[in-house]
Amino acid sequence: MRCDCGLEISIPPGDERDAINCIRCGRTLPIPAAGTPPLLNDRAPASGPSATMLEYTQTTDGWESFRCQCGRTLQLSPAFAAPHIHCQACGATIQVH
Repeated sequence: MRCDCGLEISIPPGDERDAINCIRCGRTLPIPAAGTPPLLNDRAPASGPSATMLEYTQTTDGWESFRCQCGRTLQLSPAFAAPHIHCQACGATIQVH
């Protein structure tokens, strides 16, 4: 996560805060969360943890932290190039754009 002042902030997995304060400028930074994609053809997705599909859109090309719907903090490295990531806490698959 990058603050407007330029400081790169890494949020450890398992951190349950909804926001953090920048140690350089004091600005409060909300931790973004993955969202549920819209349903296609008005059909509900299959049930079960492996059927949970979320979406997250990267906002930078550096380290990036975001929250799964279960509350676990996930991180993407600058080298992340996969189309999705799996949450180890709840088994959700999160498509990364």
